[in-house]
Amino acid sequence: MERKQRGGSPAAREKRSLALKSTDVPQAVHTGSFIPYVRLYIELISLCLNLSLLFVKKERSLS
Repeated sequence: MERKQRGGSPAAREKRSLALKSTDVPQAVHTGSFIPYVRLYIELISLCLNLSLLFVKKERSLS
């Protein structure tokens, strides 16, 4: 696939280049920083479920 060549002054080309870079970096940072929070959330849910099961087993053994 060929890229469409864009003309214009060097300043215009630099502006387009910076605009493309400014949109690429935040997406990468957002995705990279989002994944650990999802994993933490899943671990937290797992911990809560395990604790609730532990308390249910404890109550059954007491009664």
